Amino acid sequence: MLQGSISTYICVGRINMECIFAKIEGKYQRINFNDINWFEITTDAVLVDTPDKRFPISVSLQRLENVLPSDVFQKTHQNFIVNLRKIKAINGNVLYTENGDLPMGKDFRDHLISHLNLL
Repeated sequence: MLQGSISTYICVGRINMECIFAKIEGKYQRINFNDINWFEITTDAVLVDTPDKRFPISVSLQRLENVLPSDVFQKTHQNFIVNLRKIKAINGNVLYTENGDLPMGKDFRDHLISHLNLL
């Protein structure tokens, strides 16, 4: 895991890109939404989970929730914002994703289900 202070820029809407730019190891690196599995909120940082690695970014939960597109990302638990494109299955209160299984909070279940195409 990378250490240190990381600044984050979200580039949604203004330049019509589906990505964030996070300062990692001294330079801003682009992270495409399709590469993000989920964001995990911890007491110390917000962690970005990608297929290759997990790393912290300096951004508030409120900013993430306000800026990320709700048709792609949804809060599924008090500690997780998940990329809906990465959900493979749901069973009870567990989300199965490409990169691991996550808990789904009962307070977030109905809202999440409303964004999925359930038959």
